[in-house]
Amino acid sequence: MLKAVVREHIEMGDRARGRRTLMLKCGHPTRRNHIPGHQWVMAHCAMCTFLSKEREDKSDRRARKNMRREERKRKQQLKVERQMAKKAKASTRVVKKSKLAKKPKGGQKMKVGRKWFKPSFVFAEKDSLLQKMLEAFAEAEGQTLGENELIALMEKAGVKAIGTKTVKKLVKAMLRNMSRAGVIVKDRDRKNHPELSKKKGKDADEDEEETEDAEETTDDAAEDEEEKPKAKKKVIKKKR
Repeated sequence: MLKAVVREHIEMGDRARGRRTLMLKCGHPTRRNHIPGHQWVMAHCAMCTFLSKEREDKSDRRARKNMRREERKRKQQLKVERQMAKKAKASTRVVKKSKLAKKPKGGQKMKVGRKWFKPSFVFAEKDSLLQKMLEAFAEAEGQTLGENELIALMEKAGVKAIGTKTVKKLVKAMLRNMSRAGVIVKDRDRKNHPELSKKKGKDADEDEEETEDAEETTDDAAEDEEEKPKAKKKVIKKKR
């Protein structure tokens, strides 16, 4: 690449070799042989040639990259257009009138959302804290347990702390959740609910049968006493 020569000077040692250093207008130096009676006006700059080639290569890489990007966008646009056309296209399949979905009279059908199932028993995952607590309540006398007893049972059953939550905190949190869900009730609150104070199960039936038998025996004894005639007093005549 030709560049204009700004100035020419001879460095030390170049005089004997007949060399000249030319300073070009672009700011890069270059060296040439001294020709008597010749003045350098233009000279090729190797540095400018190298930099120009680098810029051209970079520009070509950028152009190829932009071309690939545009091609990718074009293909994506064609794909979207085909999908939209496929959705807008009416189905050629003939459907019976009876199979057509009837529109609800009240307008758009309401979405039911996430469905929940209520079992007839308290469900708990296997080897979970809830399952172990339910088993402890089932084995307890009268299905009544104290908090400290329950914590000791859970530690014995292998329940371990989770992070900063100790076994005590885990058990108390589970008790709160069970109480809010109505699974358990505080023992002191049972007097406020007569249905909770009633005995249920075989023990209650046996107690009722025993009380009925005792009442029947007492009634029979009372009737027997009433039926017995009063004993007549013997009159002994005194001898005169």
